[in-house]
Amino acid sequence: MIFDTITSDVWVPTTAPGHHYLYNHSASSTYQANGSYFNSPYVAGILSGDVLRIGDLELSGQFFGEATDTSRENPSAKFDGFFGLGFDATSQALVETPLHHMMHQGALDRKMFSVYIGRNGNPGELMLEGYDSNWFKGELIYMNTASPVAWDVWLDKIQVGGLSISDGTAVTTSTMAVFVFGLSEKVSRFAEKLGGKEELPGSGVYSIDCAADPPDVTFVVDGHPFSISKVDYILPIMDEKCLLAFVGGIPSWILGTAVLRKFYTVFDMDGKAPRIGLAMAT
Repeated sequence: MIFDTITSDVWVPTTAPGHHYLYNHSASSTYQANGSYFNSPYVAGILSGDVLRIGDLELSGQFFGEATDTSRENPSAKFDGFFGLGFDATSQALVETPLHHMMHQGALDRKMFSVYIGRNGNPGELMLEGYDSNWFKGELIYMNTASPVAWDVWLDKIQVGGLSISDGTAVTTSTMAVFVFGLSEKVSRFAEKLGGKEELPGSGVYSIDCAADPPDVTFVVDGHPFSISKVDYILPIMDEKCLLAFVGGIPSWILGTAVLRKFYTVFDMDGKAPRIGLAMAT
């Protein structure tokens, strides 16, 4: 399954070509029927309940989506469902998320989780109840979320080679999305500064010479600068052709793994208000 901080629901496929694992509720002695219809941007189906196991943790009576329609999902995707790490208030299925369910059952001593996105040959890691300091260097920098029901923070500005683009809006973190998505006008300004060329007019997708040497891109978030280099944001797609990991065309900002891969990220709900901590990943 793929873990994502921008969504709140869990769904698993029941029938889909190309998937390695499918859920079959008729083979489960702990299955709980619900039958309510659910619809997400990726799949649709019915709600069901069953035992959910994550590592050594076992969670009974967790409701999730049985995806019977996966026509909107990429058939070549290398995962067998979604595990949302968002908040109850944003659940499209209108059910308690697994994380909050664990908290209410007392399965978690600390209301936090942390994410290391695989890099330098290391596998990725999701850690519940805390963080692993082996995966980062320096101190964690914490920022309160912009919303009490989303893993987002305030984006002050973006700096690229002398160009500074002010923003002042919330940016949402996504451990699933590869790209950084944003407003077309603002993305086009710094994409052009990096030497990118829009693939098709209005597409918001920018190509770049793989041998280019553009400057770092710095996101100033809640007063703290976080920089990524060309190694992070130039994505090879074929021989001698690369894409910039910045895509325009949506009304709000989403920081995908092009940024988050460089930083160990802690998602903390243990205090009075949710907060996100970032430190340079090893």
